[in-house]
Amino acid sequence: MLLVFIVLMRLYACTDTTPRSSAPARYTDDRTAHEDGLGYHRRGLYGDAEAAFRFALELEPENPQYHYVLGAALHAQSRYGDAETAFHRATELAPDYAAPRIALGKMLYDVRGDAPRSLALLRSVLEVAPESSEARFALGKILQREGDTEAVEMYSTISHEAPEYGPAQTQLGMCYLQAGESDSARLALEQAARVSPYDPKPFIGLSQALWRLGESAAAQRMLEKSSELERQAEQLRPHLDAVRQNPHHAPAHYNLGVNYARFGRYRQARAQFLRALELEPSYGHAHQGMGILYQRRNEEQRALESYLKAVATDSTLAVSHNNLGLLYQKRGKLEKALQSFETAVRMEPETASFYANLGKSYLDLDQLAQAEITVHRALELDPTLLGVRDLLGDVRAQKGEVRRALEIWESIPADRSVDGQLQQKIRTAREELEGEQR
Repeated sequence: MLLVFIVLMRLYACTDTTPRSSAPARYTDDRTAHEDGLGYHRRGLYGDAEAAFRFALELEPENPQYHYVLGAALHAQSRYGDAETAFHRATELAPDYAAPRIALGKMLYDVRGDAPRSLALLRSVLEVAPESSEARFALGKILQREGDTEAVEMYSTISHEAPEYGPAQTQLGMCYLQAGESDSARLALEQAARVSPYDPKPFIGLSQALWRLGESAAAQRMLEKSSELERQAEQLRPHLDAVRQNPHHAPAHYNLGVNYARFGRYRQARAQFLRALELEPSYGHAHQGMGILYQRRNEEQRALESYLKAVATDSTLAVSHNNLGLLYQKRGKLEKALQSFETAVRMEPETASFYANLGKSYLDLDQLAQAEITVHRALELDPTLLGVRDLLGDVRAQKGEVRRALEIWESIPADRSVDGQLQQKIRTAREELEGEQR
Protein backbone atom coordinates (compact mmCIF):
# COMPACT_ATOMS: atom_id res chain seq x y z
CA MET A 1 0.00 0.00 0.00
CA LEU A 2 1.30 3.39 -1.00
CA LEU A 3 1.61 6.02 1.68
CA VAL A 4 1.15 9.59 0.58
CA PHE A 5 4.49 10.78 1.84
CA ILE A 6 4.61 14.52 2.32
CA VAL A 7 7.95 16.26 2.12
CA LEU A 8 6.70 19.80 2.06
CA MET A 9 8.26 23.12 2.96
CA ARG A 10 6.58 26.48 2.93
CA LEU A 11 7.99 29.95 2.84
CA TYR A 12 7.70 31.95 6.00
CA ALA A 13 6.08 35.35 5.51
CA CYS A 14 9.00 37.66 6.18
CA THR A 15 8.64 41.29 6.95
CA ASP A 16 9.92 43.86 4.45
CA THR A 17 13.63 43.33 3.85
CA THR A 18 14.40 46.50 1.92
CA PRO A 19 17.73 47.89 3.17
CA ARG A 20 17.36 51.12 5.10
CA SER A 21 19.80 53.70 6.36
CA SER A 22 20.69 53.17 9.99
CA ALA A 23 24.22 54.51 10.36
CA PRO A 24 24.85 56.23 13.70
CA ALA A 25 25.75 59.89 13.68
CA ARG A 26 29.10 59.43 15.41
CA TYR A 27 31.55 56.78 16.63
CA THR A 28 34.13 56.88 19.39
CA ASP A 29 35.74 53.54 18.48
CA ASP A 30 37.31 52.97 15.05
CA ARG A 31 36.92 49.19 15.23
CA THR A 32 33.20 49.46 15.85
CA ALA A 33 32.87 51.88 12.95
CA HIS A 34 34.83 49.48 10.71
CA GLU A 35 32.77 46.43 11.69
CA ASP A 36 29.50 48.31 11.25
CA GLY A 37 30.70 49.55 7.88
CA LEU A 38 31.40 46.01 6.73
CA GLY A 39 27.91 45.01 7.83
CA TYR A 40 26.33 47.88 5.93
CA HIS A 41 28.37 47.01 2.85
CA ARG A 42 27.24 43.37 2.93
CA ARG A 43 23.64 44.56 3.11
CA GLY A 44 24.04 46.89 0.16
CA LEU A 45 23.89 50.07 2.28
CA TYR A 46 26.90 51.60 0.60
CA GLY A 47 26.27 55.16 1.70
CA ASP A 48 26.07 54.08 5.34
CA ALA A 49 29.17 51.95 4.86
CA GLU A 50 31.03 54.95 3.50
CA ALA A 51 29.96 57.08 6.48
CA ALA A 52 31.10 54.42 8.97
CA PHE A 53 34.46 53.95 7.24
CA ARG A 54 35.05 57.71 7.20
CA PHE A 55 34.38 57.82 10.95
CA ALA A 56 36.93 55.03 11.39
CA LEU A 57 39.46 57.02 9.36
CA GLU A 58 38.91 60.13 11.45
CA LEU A 59 40.04 58.09 14.45
CA GLU A 60 42.76 56.08 12.62
CA PRO A 61 43.72 58.05 9.47
CA GLU A 62 46.79 55.92 8.69
CA ASN A 63 45.01 52.55 8.67
CA PRO A 64 45.38 51.08 5.14
CA GLN A 65 42.52 48.62 5.58
CA TYR A 66 40.10 51.46 6.33
CA HIS A 67 41.14 53.26 3.15
CA TYR A 68 40.67 50.06 1.18
CA VAL A 69 37.14 49.36 2.45
CA LEU A 70 36.23 53.00 1.91
CA GLY A 71 37.37 52.60 -1.69
CA ALA A 72 35.18 49.51 -2.04
CA ALA A 73 32.13 51.42 -0.73
CA LEU A 74 32.83 54.31 -3.11
CA HIS A 75 33.31 51.91 -6.04
CA ALA A 76 29.93 50.33 -5.26
CA GLN A 77 28.39 53.79 -5.59
CA SER A 78 30.10 54.29 -9.01
CA ARG A 79 32.28 57.05 -7.58
CA TYR A 80 35.33 55.75 -9.34
CA GLY A 81 37.61 58.77 -8.96
CA ASP A 82 37.13 58.86 -5.18
CA ALA A 83 37.53 55.06 -5.04
CA GLU A 84 40.82 55.29 -6.95
CA THR A 85 42.12 57.86 -4.47
CA ALA A 86 41.20 55.62 -1.53
CA PHE A 87 42.81 52.55 -3.09
CA HIS A 88 45.96 54.49 -3.90
CA ARG A 89 46.20 55.74 -0.32
CA ALA A 90 45.88 52.17 0.99
CA THR A 91 48.74 51.02 -1.23
CA GLU A 92 50.90 53.97 -0.15
CA LEU A 93 50.40 53.10 3.52
CA ALA A 94 50.96 49.35 2.95
CA PRO A 95 52.87 48.57 -0.26
CA ASP A 96 52.54 44.83 0.29
CA TYR A 97 48.75 44.98 0.88
CA ALA A 98 47.34 42.98 -2.05
CA ALA A 99 43.60 43.70 -1.81
CA PRO A 100 43.62 47.41 -2.79
CA ARG A 101 46.08 46.74 -5.62
CA ILE A 102 43.81 44.02 -7.00
CA ALA A 103 40.74 46.24 -6.67
CA LEU A 104 42.54 49.14 -8.31
CA GLY A 105 43.88 46.97 -11.11
CA LYS A 106 40.42 45.62 -11.95
CA MET A 107 38.84 49.07 -11.77
CA LEU A 108 41.43 50.67 -14.04
CA TYR A 109 40.60 48.12 -16.73
CA ASP A 110 36.83 47.85 -16.25
CA VAL A 111 36.21 51.58 -15.88
CA ARG A 112 39.11 53.30 -17.61
CA GLY A 113 40.07 50.63 -20.12
CA ASP A 114 43.70 51.14 -19.09
CA ALA A 115 45.15 47.69 -19.76
CA PRO A 116 48.87 48.56 -19.30
CA ARG A 117 48.44 50.11 -15.85
CA SER A 118 45.98 47.41 -14.79
CA LEU A 119 48.30 44.58 -15.85
CA ALA A 120 51.29 46.23 -14.19
CA LEU A 121 49.44 46.57 -10.88
CA LEU A 122 48.24 42.98 -10.89
CA ARG A 123 51.71 41.66 -11.79
CA SER A 124 53.11 43.68 -8.88
CA VAL A 125 50.69 41.86 -6.57
CA LEU A 126 52.00 38.50 -7.75
CA GLU A 127 55.55 39.62 -7.04
CA VAL A 128 54.76 40.07 -3.33
CA ALA A 129 51.94 37.49 -3.08
CA PRO A 130 52.51 34.80 -5.71
CA GLU A 131 49.91 32.56 -4.04
CA SER A 132 47.08 35.08 -4.71
CA SER A 133 44.61 33.24 -6.93
CA GLU A 134 42.40 36.33 -7.00
CA ALA A 135 45.15 38.50 -8.49
CA ARG A 136 46.16 35.78 -10.96
CA PHE A 137 42.54 35.27 -12.03
CA ALA A 138 41.98 39.00 -12.54
CA LEU A 139 45.19 39.14 -14.56
CA GLY A 140 44.06 36.16 -16.63
CA LYS A 141 40.68 37.77 -17.38
CA ILE A 142 42.31 40.95 -18.70
CA LEU A 143 44.86 39.01 -20.76
CA GLN A 144 42.08 36.88 -22.19
CA ARG A 145 40.05 39.95 -23.17
CA GLU A 146 43.14 41.44 -24.75
CA GLY A 147 43.70 38.27 -26.78
CA ASP A 148 46.93 37.35 -25.01
CA THR A 149 47.55 33.60 -24.78
CA GLU A 150 49.36 34.13 -21.47
CA ALA A 151 45.87 33.91 -19.97
CA VAL A 152 46.06 30.13 -20.36
CA GLU A 153 49.19 30.08 -18.22
CA MET A 154 47.45 32.12 -15.52
CA TYR A 155 44.40 29.87 -15.36
CA SER A 156 46.49 26.70 -15.57
CA THR A 157 48.58 27.82 -12.60
CA ILE A 158 45.44 28.41 -10.54
CA SER A 159 44.05 25.06 -11.67
CA HIS A 160 47.21 23.37 -10.40
CA GLU A 161 47.63 25.32 -7.17
CA ALA A 162 43.94 25.83 -6.27
CA PRO A 163 41.91 23.14 -8.09
CA GLU A 164 38.75 24.13 -6.21
CA TYR A 165 38.80 27.62 -7.74
CA GLY A 166 35.96 26.97 -10.17
CA PRO A 167 35.96 30.25 -12.17
CA ALA A 168 39.56 29.67 -13.23
CA GLN A 169 38.70 26.19 -14.50
CA THR A 170 35.81 27.67 -16.47
CA GLN A 171 37.92 30.40 -18.04
CA LEU A 172 40.67 27.90 -18.87
CA GLY A 173 38.10 25.83 -20.73
CA MET A 174 36.86 28.89 -22.59
CA CYS A 175 40.41 29.75 -23.61
CA TYR A 176 40.84 26.26 -25.03
CA LEU A 177 37.53 26.65 -26.89
CA GLN A 178 38.73 29.91 -28.41
CA ALA A 179 41.90 28.15 -29.51
CA GLY A 180 39.92 25.29 -31.08
CA GLU A 181 41.24 22.72 -28.58
CA SER A 182 37.90 21.02 -27.90
CA ASP A 183 39.24 18.00 -26.00
CA SER A 184 41.24 20.16 -23.59
CA ALA A 185 38.24 22.47 -23.23
CA ARG A 186 36.04 19.54 -22.33
CA LEU A 187 38.40 18.32 -19.59
CA ALA A 188 38.75 21.77 -18.04
CA LEU A 189 35.03 22.50 -18.15
CA GLU A 190 34.12 19.09 -16.70
CA GLN A 191 36.40 19.89 -13.77
CA ALA A 192 34.79 23.32 -13.46
CA ALA A 193 31.33 21.71 -13.38
CA ARG A 194 32.45 19.33 -10.61
CA VAL A 195 33.87 22.19 -8.56
CA SER A 196 30.98 24.60 -9.23
CA PRO A 197 27.93 22.37 -9.87
CA TYR A 198 25.45 25.24 -9.56
CA ASP A 199 27.20 27.68 -11.88
CA PRO A 200 25.66 27.61 -15.39
CA LYS A 201 28.80 28.90 -17.12
CA PRO A 202 30.78 25.60 -17.19
CA PHE A 203 27.75 23.81 -18.63
CA ILE A 204 27.32 26.40 -21.37
CA GLY A 205 30.99 25.94 -22.29
CA LEU A 206 30.66 22.16 -22.12
CA SER A 207 27.73 22.23 -24.51
CA GLN A 208 29.88 24.13 -27.01
CA ALA A 209 32.81 21.74 -26.62
CA LEU A 210 30.58 18.68 -27.01
CA TRP A 211 28.91 20.09 -30.14
CA ARG A 212 32.32 20.55 -31.70
CA LEU A 213 33.24 16.98 -30.75
CA GLY A 214 30.12 15.67 -32.46
CA GLU A 215 28.34 14.61 -29.24
CA SER A 216 25.09 16.45 -29.94
CA ALA A 217 22.89 14.60 -27.42
CA ALA A 218 25.32 15.26 -24.55
CA ALA A 219 25.70 18.86 -25.72
CA GLN A 220 21.93 19.34 -25.57
CA ARG A 221 21.82 17.94 -22.01
CA MET A 222 24.50 20.38 -20.91
CA LEU A 223 22.61 23.26 -22.51
CA GLU A 224 19.41 22.24 -20.72
CA LYS A 225 21.35 21.95 -17.46
CA SER A 226 22.70 25.48 -17.85
CA SER A 227 19.19 26.80 -18.56
CA GLU A 228 17.86 25.09 -15.43
CA LEU A 229 20.64 26.57 -13.29
CA GLU A 230 19.95 30.03 -14.70
CA ARG A 231 16.29 29.60 -13.81
CA GLN A 232 17.22 28.54 -10.29
CA ALA A 233 19.55 31.51 -9.92
CA GLU A 234 16.76 33.87 -10.92
CA GLN A 235 14.38 32.41 -8.34
CA LEU A 236 17.02 32.32 -5.62
CA ARG A 237 18.18 35.91 -6.17
CA PRO A 238 15.55 37.67 -4.00
CA HIS A 239 16.13 35.21 -1.15
CA LEU A 240 19.90 35.62 -1.37
CA ASP A 241 19.37 39.39 -1.31
CA ALA A 242 17.14 39.05 1.76
CA VAL A 243 19.87 37.12 3.60
CA ARG A 244 22.49 39.63 2.54
CA GLN A 245 20.37 42.55 3.72
CA ASN A 246 19.21 40.82 6.91
CA PRO A 247 21.98 38.40 7.89
CA HIS A 248 20.68 37.98 11.45
CA HIS A 249 17.06 37.32 10.47
CA ALA A 250 16.23 33.63 10.92
CA PRO A 251 13.21 33.54 8.56
CA ALA A 252 15.34 34.92 5.73
CA HIS A 253 17.76 32.01 6.10
CA TYR A 254 14.88 29.56 6.39
CA ASN A 255 13.24 30.83 3.19
CA LEU A 256 16.53 30.55 1.32
CA GLY A 257 16.91 26.99 2.65
CA VAL A 258 13.39 26.09 1.47
CA ASN A 259 14.24 27.24 -2.04
CA TYR A 260 17.52 25.37 -2.07
CA ALA A 261 15.65 22.22 -1.03
CA ARG A 262 13.08 22.69 -3.80
CA PHE A 263 15.92 22.54 -6.30
CA GLY A 264 17.45 19.45 -4.68
CA ARG A 265 20.36 21.45 -3.25
CA TYR A 266 20.07 19.81 0.14
CA ARG A 267 23.52 20.59 1.49
CA GLN A 268 22.94 24.30 0.95
CA ALA A 269 19.45 23.99 2.43
CA ARG A 270 20.84 22.33 5.54
CA ALA A 271 23.39 25.12 6.02
CA GLN A 272 20.62 27.73 5.91
CA PHE A 273 18.34 25.86 8.33
CA LEU A 274 21.22 25.43 10.78
CA ARG A 275 22.06 29.12 10.49
CA ALA A 276 18.43 29.99 11.23
CA LEU A 277 18.60 27.80 14.35
CA GLU A 278 21.84 29.45 15.45
CA LEU A 279 20.08 32.78 15.30
CA GLU A 280 16.81 31.54 16.82
CA PRO A 281 17.06 28.11 18.51
CA SER A 282 13.29 27.91 19.06
CA TYR A 283 12.42 28.61 15.44
CA GLY A 284 9.99 25.82 14.60
CA HIS A 285 10.07 26.18 10.83
CA ALA A 286 13.82 25.54 10.77
CA HIS A 287 13.45 22.44 12.98
CA GLN A 288 10.79 21.24 10.52
CA GLY A 289 13.12 21.88 7.60
CA MET A 290 15.84 19.82 9.25
CA GLY A 291 13.34 17.04 9.90
CA ILE A 292 12.42 16.88 6.22
CA LEU A 293 16.08 16.71 5.21
CA TYR A 294 16.77 13.93 7.72
CA GLN A 295 13.68 12.04 6.60
CA ARG A 296 14.67 12.07 2.94
CA ARG A 297 18.07 10.64 3.99
CA ASN A 298 16.28 7.90 5.98
CA GLU A 299 17.70 9.20 9.26
CA GLU A 300 14.35 8.58 10.87
CA GLN A 301 15.30 9.03 14.52
CA ARG A 302 16.88 12.41 13.85
CA ALA A 303 13.88 13.36 11.73
CA LEU A 304 11.54 12.39 14.56
CA GLU A 305 13.52 14.47 17.04
CA SER A 306 13.48 17.48 14.73
CA TYR A 307 9.72 17.28 14.16
CA LEU A 308 9.10 16.96 17.89
CA LYS A 309 11.18 20.10 18.47
CA ALA A 310 9.24 21.82 15.72
CA VAL A 311 5.80 21.13 17.19
CA ALA A 312 7.04 21.86 20.71
CA THR A 313 8.00 25.37 19.62
CA ASP A 314 5.13 25.90 17.15
CA SER A 315 2.14 23.58 17.51
CA THR A 316 0.54 24.91 14.29
CA LEU A 317 3.12 23.30 11.97
CA ALA A 318 0.85 20.90 10.10
CA VAL A 319 3.65 19.42 7.98
CA SER A 320 5.55 18.36 11.09
CA HIS A 321 2.45 16.72 12.56
CA ASN A 322 1.79 14.91 9.28
CA ASN A 323 5.36 13.68 8.90
CA LEU A 324 5.45 12.60 12.55
CA GLY A 325 2.40 10.51 11.73
CA LEU A 326 4.23 8.86 8.85
CA LEU A 327 7.18 8.01 11.09
CA TYR A 328 4.95 6.62 13.84
CA GLN A 329 3.00 4.64 11.24
CA LYS A 330 6.19 3.10 9.91
CA ARG A 331 7.19 2.09 13.44
CA GLY A 332 3.82 0.47 14.08
CA LYS A 333 2.72 3.12 16.60
CA LEU A 334 -0.71 3.39 15.00
CA GLU A 335 -2.52 5.33 17.72
CA LYS A 336 0.23 7.96 17.81
CA ALA A 337 0.16 8.13 14.03
CA LEU A 338 -3.60 8.69 14.09
CA GLN A 339 -3.27 11.52 16.62
CA SER A 340 -0.60 13.23 14.51
CA PHE A 341 -2.62 12.97 11.29
CA GLU A 342 -5.73 14.29 13.04
CA THR A 343 -3.76 17.28 14.27
CA ALA A 344 -2.37 17.93 10.78
CA VAL A 345 -5.88 17.91 9.30
CA ARG A 346 -7.12 20.19 12.05
CA MET A 347 -4.31 22.65 11.36
CA GLU A 348 -4.79 22.54 7.55
CA PRO A 349 -8.27 21.28 6.68
CA GLU A 350 -7.85 21.99 2.94
CA THR A 351 -4.80 19.78 2.29
CA ALA A 352 -5.88 16.63 0.47
CA SER A 353 -2.76 14.59 1.17
CA PHE A 354 -3.19 15.05 4.93
CA TYR A 355 -6.67 13.53 4.67
CA ALA A 356 -5.26 10.67 2.63
CA ASN A 357 -2.74 9.84 5.33
CA LEU A 358 -5.43 10.12 7.98
CA GLY A 359 -7.65 7.78 5.97
CA LYS A 360 -4.84 5.22 5.75
CA SER A 361 -4.41 5.49 9.50
CA TYR A 362 -8.11 4.78 10.09
CA LEU A 363 -7.81 1.79 7.72
CA ASP A 364 -4.82 0.44 9.67
CA LEU A 365 -6.93 0.59 12.85
CA ASP A 366 -9.92 -1.06 11.06
CA GLN A 367 -12.05 2.04 11.55
CA LEU A 368 -13.56 1.57 8.12
CA ALA A 369 -16.44 4.03 8.22
CA GLN A 370 -14.12 6.85 9.24
CA ALA A 371 -11.57 5.71 6.69
CA GLU A 372 -14.10 5.91 3.84
CA ILE A 373 -15.38 9.36 4.86
CA THR A 374 -11.83 10.70 5.16
CA VAL A 375 -10.65 9.27 1.85
CA HIS A 376 -13.68 10.71 0.06
CA ARG A 377 -12.83 14.10 1.56
CA ALA A 378 -9.28 13.80 0.18
CA LEU A 379 -10.70 13.09 -3.29
CA GLU A 380 -13.08 16.05 -3.04
CA LEU A 381 -10.10 18.30 -2.35
CA ASP A 382 -7.93 16.78 -5.11
CA PRO A 383 -9.52 14.26 -7.51
CA THR A 384 -6.18 13.77 -9.32
CA LEU A 385 -4.50 11.87 -6.45
CA LEU A 386 -4.34 8.34 -7.88
CA GLY A 387 -2.89 6.99 -4.66
CA VAL A 388 -6.05 8.06 -2.83
CA ARG A 389 -8.24 6.19 -5.33
CA ASP A 390 -6.05 3.14 -4.72
CA LEU A 391 -6.57 3.65 -0.99
CA LEU A 392 -10.36 3.91 -1.44
CA GLY A 393 -10.23 0.54 -3.17
CA ASP A 394 -8.38 -0.89 -0.18
CA VAL A 395 -11.09 0.42 2.15
CA ARG A 396 -13.81 -1.19 0.04
CA ALA A 397 -11.90 -4.47 -0.09
CA GLN A 398 -11.44 -4.53 3.69
CA LYS A 399 -15.20 -3.94 4.04
CA GLY A 400 -15.76 -7.05 1.91
CA GLU A 401 -16.93 -5.08 -1.14
CA VAL A 402 -14.50 -6.79 -3.50
CA ARG A 403 -16.39 -6.03 -6.74
CA ARG A 404 -16.56 -2.31 -5.92
CA ALA A 405 -12.87 -2.35 -4.91
CA LEU A 406 -11.98 -3.95 -8.25
CA GLU A 407 -13.92 -1.30 -10.17
CA ILE A 408 -11.99 1.45 -8.39
CA TRP A 409 -8.61 -0.19 -8.94
CA GLU A 410 -9.34 -0.87 -12.62
CA SER A 411 -10.29 2.79 -13.12
CA ILE A 412 -6.75 3.86 -12.28
CA PRO A 413 -4.80 4.35 -15.56
CA ALA A 414 -2.44 1.39 -15.98
CA ASP A 415 0.41 3.53 -17.29
CA ARG A 416 0.15 5.79 -14.25
CA SER A 417 0.05 3.11 -11.58
CA VAL A 418 0.95 4.65 -8.23
CA ASP A 419 1.69 1.33 -6.58
CA GLY A 420 3.66 -1.66 -7.83
CA GLN A 421 1.19 -3.87 -5.98
CA LEU A 422 -1.84 -2.48 -7.78
CA GLN A 423 -1.88 -5.08 -10.57
CA GLN A 424 -1.44 -7.84 -8.04
CA LYS A 425 -4.47 -6.57 -6.10
CA ILE A 426 -6.50 -6.49 -9.31
CA ARG A 427 -5.55 -10.11 -10.13
CA THR A 428 -6.35 -11.27 -6.59
CA ALA A 429 -9.77 -9.57 -6.64
CA ARG A 430 -10.62 -11.08 -10.02
CA GLU A 431 -9.65 -14.56 -8.82
CA GLU A 432 -11.78 -14.12 -5.71
CA LEU A 433 -14.81 -13.06 -7.73
CA GLU A 434 -14.30 -15.89 -10.23
CA GLY A 435 -14.13 -18.35 -7.32
CA GLU A 436 -17.46 -17.09 -6.04
CA GLN A 437 -19.07 -17.71 -9.45
CA ARG A 438 -17.93 -21.33 -9.68
